[in-house]
Amino acid sequence: MRALAALAFLGAAAATSAAAGEIEARALRARDVATCDALVLGHPDEVDAYRCYFLVALRHRRWNDAATRLEARLAVDPGDALARYALGVIEAYRPGERGLPLLSEAAERLASIGDVRGEARARESLMLVHASLGHSAEAVAERERFTALAERSHDPALDADARLAAGFAAIDSARVARARDLFASLAEDPAVGPDRRARAENGLGNVAWIEGRLEEARRSFERACALNRDAGNRWQVAGEAFNVALVTSRLVEGGRASFEALRAASRVAIEEAHAAGNLQIEAQARLLLADDPRLPLDARIAEADRALELARGFGRPEHVLEALRATARLRLDRGGPGDRATAAERIDAAISRARDLGSLEQEARSWVMRATWSGARESSPETLESYARAIDLVERMRDLRSDATARGRFLWDWEFVYQRRVGALLGGTRGSPDGEAVDDAFRTLERLRARILIDVLDAAGATANAARGDDPAFEPLHAEREALLDRIVEIRRGLWSPGASDAEQIALRRELTRLERRAATLRESMARIDPEYGLLRRPAPVGVDEVRALLADDEAMIAFQAAPGEPGPLVRWWGGGSWAIVVDAAGARAYALPGNEVLGERVDAYAGILRGGKAPEQEASARLYDDVLRDAVSSLSDRVRRLVIVPDGPLHRLPFPALRPSRDADPIATRFRIETVPSASLWVHWRRDPGPPLRDRALVLADPELPVSRPANDPVRVVPRDVAALARLPGARAEARAVASALGGRADVRLDRAASEAALRAADLRPYGLVHLAVHALVHQDDASRTVLALAPGASSEDGLVHLHEIVSLRLDGQVVVLSACSSAAGEVTHGEGVLGLARAFFVAGAHTVVGGLWPLRDRDARAFIEAFAASLGRGATVGEAVGEARRKRIAAGDPPAAWAGWVVLGDGGRRIVSPGDAPGSGRSALLFAVGALGGLAVLLGLRRRG
Repeated sequence: MRALAALAFLGAAAATSAAAGEIEARALRARDVATCDALVLGHPDEVDAYRCYFLVALRHRRWNDAATRLEARLAVDPGDALARYALGVIEAYRPGERGLPLLSEAAERLASIGDVRGEARARESLMLVHASLGHSAEAVAERERFTALAERSHDPALDADARLAAGFAAIDSARVARARDLFASLAEDPAVGPDRRARAENGLGNVAWIEGRLEEARRSFERACALNRDAGNRWQVAGEAFNVALVTSRLVEGGRASFEALRAASRVAIEEAHAAGNLQIEAQARLLLADDPRLPLDARIAEADRALELARGFGRPEHVLEALRATARLRLDRGGPGDRATAAERIDAAISRARDLGSLEQEARSWVMRATWSGARESSPETLESYARAIDLVERMRDLRSDATARGRFLWDWEFVYQRRVGALLGGTRGSPDGEAVDDAFRTLERLRARILIDVLDAAGATANAARGDDPAFEPLHAEREALLDRIVEIRRGLWSPGASDAEQIALRRELTRLERRAATLRESMARIDPEYGLLRRPAPVGVDEVRALLADDEAMIAFQAAPGEPGPLVRWWGGGSWAIVVDAAGARAYALPGNEVLGERVDAYAGILRGGKAPEQEASARLYDDVLRDAVSSLSDRVRRLVIVPDGPLHRLPFPALRPSRDADPIATRFRIETVPSASLWVHWRRDPGPPLRDRALVLADPELPVSRPANDPVRVVPRDVAALARLPGARAEARAVASALGGRADVRLDRAASEAALRAADLRPYGLVHLAVHALVHQDDASRTVLALAPGASSEDGLVHLHEIVSLRLDGQVVVLSACSSAAGEVTHGEGVLGLARAFFVAGAHTVVGGLWPLRDRDARAFIEAFAASLGRGATVGEAVGEARRKRIAAGDPPAAWAGWVVLGDGGRRIVSPGDAPGSGRSALLFAVGALGGLAVLLGLRRRG
C-alpha cells in the first residue's frame, strides 16, 4: 500500500502542483505538445508552463512527443534548466535511469540562478522519485530542501504541497497522529483545490490503513478517486481505484467484504488504468484479480499472464518480478503438463533478474517462491534451503539499515519467512517431528526474536556496557558513542514535542540522521575490536540444548509461534501455522495449535470476560487451555512447577495463569509459577549473567499529585485531556507502606508532589534493586507514542507525563521494576518483537524483570495483591515466587480472576531483592519517607482505577 501510494502521490504532485492562475489552467487544458510550446514561448521563466509537457504526456499518453520536444529544446539551449526538469519528470515515469540525473542537474542549475519555485519543484520530484525507489535517506534530504524552499517562496500552492510531504514523512517516521492532523486540515480546506484535497484523502487512507481501520481507509480512497475525477486526472483516478481494490482485498480476508465486491473493485481499477494508459496500475490490478480464488484457475492465469505482459512493456523491474512470481504460483496450483516446468523457469528467471539488479528484497521474495515450488510445507532439503537463503537475504537487508529501530521494524515485515520455515520443519515430517527438526525450528524462531530485541536494546545503548574490551582503542569509541546516544535521546525528545515548529523538526531530524550514522559506524568499529560486543550485535540464536542446560529440574520453557494456518476465506496464504515448542529435562517437543486468526479472536473474547468480571469465565478458560496448553502441559513431568513462557502474536495478551484444565478445575496458577520472556536468547543471557549483586533497597513513587491542564500555547507540552480527570490513589499509598515494611524500611518513598517525573529522571538508580511505581498509566494499544506514566511534574520544565522515549533514557542496571498501573504490561503488539509498551521501555533502559498488569486495575485489588507480593519478596522469595504466592493468596481469598490473573512477570523471574538468609526482622527501622507537600484532591470518579 505505501509503495503504491508513493507512486500515486508522485503522479498527483507532478500533475497538479504550482501556483493557481491562467498558466496552470492552460496547462491542464492542453491536449498536445503544440499548446505547451505556445505556453512556454509566452512564459519562458515559469516552471508551470514547462509542466504542461508532463501533463500532456500523462493524460493523453504523448510520452514520446513530449520527450522529443524537450530534447529538441535542450539541443538548442543546453542551459534550459526548466526543460531539463520537465524531461526529468517524464523520464522518471519511463523505463531507464535518466530521470534522477536529469532532475538533479535541473535542481542544481535552478538553484544557481536563484529560481526558488523552479528548484522547489525539482526537489519535490526528486523526493518522490527517491521514495518510490526505496532511497529513504535521499528522499528525506530532498524533502528537507523542498520544505525550506517552499517556506522561502511564500507560494500557497508550494506550502500546501510541503504540508502534504510532511504528512507522508510523518507516516514514515511512525508519527501517525501528526500525519492525520496534517492531512485532515488539507482535506477540509476547499481553497487548496480538488487535486490537493485528493492527495490529502490519499494520506488519510494510508493512516487508516496503518491503524487497521480498513472501512475508513476505503472511504478515503473513494473520496480521493472522486476528487481526482473532478480535477480531470484520470491517471490518478486509476491509482486510487486500485487502492480501493487493495483495501477491499483485506476486508475480504477479515470477512467484512465479499469476493464479488473485490472482483468488481479490481475490474474498475483495470478499466480506469487502461483508459488512462497507466500500465503499472493495470498490471497490479490484474494481479489482484488473479488472486481471486472464486475465479476459474485458467482465468486467473490469463490475468496474471496479461499483467506480466504489461509489466514487461512498462519496464519497471519490480513489477516484472512480481508478475513472474504470480504466474509461477498459479501454474503450480494448476499442476498440469508443463506447468511445473514453466513455474520453475519463471522462478529461476525472477531470482536471476533480481540478483542482476542487485535487489536483495526481490531476490528474497523469489527464493520464498522457490520454496513454494519445492513444496512450501515440506521439510525437504530444497525447501528448507530456499527459506534459509531468503532469511539470509532478509538479514543482509536488515544490517544495511543504520538505525537500530528501523532494523527491528524492517524484520516485522519479513516475519512470515521465518514462520514458514518453522512450519515446514515441524509440519513437514507428517508426524511427530524429530529432535533435530525441533531444535532447528526453535533456533529459527530465536533467530528472529533475538535480533529484533538486540536491535531495540542497542538503539537505546542498553548493550554498550555489556562488554568493554581489553583493547585500549575500545574505550574512546565507547565514550564517544555514549555521548552520541545521550544527544540522540535529547533530539528524540524534541521531535516528540508538539510545540516544535516544522523548521525546528527539520533541523532536529537532520542532526539525528547525522548522529545515528556516526553511532552506527562507532558500533561496527567496537564490534570489530571486541568479539564479545560483536556477539551482542549479531547474536547467535540459542537452541534447545542451551536452554536445557540452564533449566532447573522443576522448570520448563514453552515457546510459541502464532502464525496463519491453512488458507481459507480469512487467510490467503499458508503462513507456517501456530506451534508450541516445549523444552524441559526430557528434551524438546512440538505441538500444533490453531492459527493465529482463531487464537486472536478467542484470546480477546476471553480477556474481555475476565475484565468484565460478570460472565462466568470457566468454560472459555478451559477451551483456551485446550487450544494452547493441554498437549504441552500433559507432556511435562509432575516435578515441573515453573513455566517460562515465550509468547507470540495474540498470546502476548493471554493471562496464562487463569487458564484451567477443565471447567471445574483450579486455575493453573495454583500449580505453576508462570513467567514471561520476550526471547529465549535473552532469558539465556540473563541466566548466564545474572547482573549485579543483590541490592535490598527500593525506590517507590506512589499516588502522585497529578498535573493539571495547561494552555494550548504551553512551551513544554499540552497535557492530554484524559489526564486531568484522573483520581488520586489511596491504595497506592498503602502499597508504598507495604513495600517499605517488607524491606525493613530500606525504601525511599515519594508521594504527592515528590512522586514526580523530575525525581525519577534525576535519581541515581544504581543503589536500588527495586523500582516500584504505583501510579496511573495511559496505555494506547494502537499508538505507542501516546503511552505515558502520569506523575507529578516536579519542575517547571516537566509536565509529569513520562513517555516511552523518556523511560528508555533512564539508566537501569538489572533492577526489578514493578508497574502497579493500568495495563502496564499491555500495548501495541508488534510482529516478532512482542508488546511495545511500558514494560518493553523499561527493558530497553536496562531492567531485567518487570511486573505489570494486562488490563486496568482497581485500586483496592492492586493494593491487596502488592501487599502479598511485597511480603513474600521481603522474605527472600524470587520475583516469580512472590507473584505466584500473591496469586494463590488472592485465589484462596475468593477474588475473581480480574483481580489477580492480569498480573504477569516479564523477564527474569528468578531475581531476588533480599537474600533468604537476610530477610528483614521486626526490629528494622521505620519507613524512610521523602514526601512532598500534600496536593489538593483530584476529581474522584467512582471506583478508582489506575488508568
